[in-house]
Amino acid sequence: MSDLIDREWLLHATSILDLLSVGWQPGRAELGTARQVNNWAVTAASAGRPYQLAGTIHAPVPVVLTASLLAIDPQAGWARSWDEWIVLDGHDAGAPTFDPADVQRVGAAWLIRQLIGLSVH
Repeated sequence: MSDLIDREWLLHATSILDLLSVGWQPGRAELGTARQVNNWAVTAASAGRPYQLAGTIHAPVPVVLTASLLAIDPQAGWARSWDEWIVLDGHDAGAPTFDPADVQRVGAAWLIRQLIGLSVH
């Protein structure tokens, strides 16, 4: 991907976080075609990196998904990576707990650092 495309995707993701921060929620238009992840868990990544979502997608053959998260609402059943919506189903009961607000705060800070990095190059 070129820096221009990366920048457009990052700006789009930033605008989604802005909408989420004022109470907007994704609906059928956003989630209707999203991949569904089962047996999912969220873990904190290393310093400066977004939280990670891991789970199983049951396409024709089960596939493990790992995605960097920008936002998540387990009660509403959705998550947002930098480039896609994900529908959540069947949380891994043994997974560590996490704070959805912190997932969004860390995701927003990561996005800003990525945009600044593109501006410098």
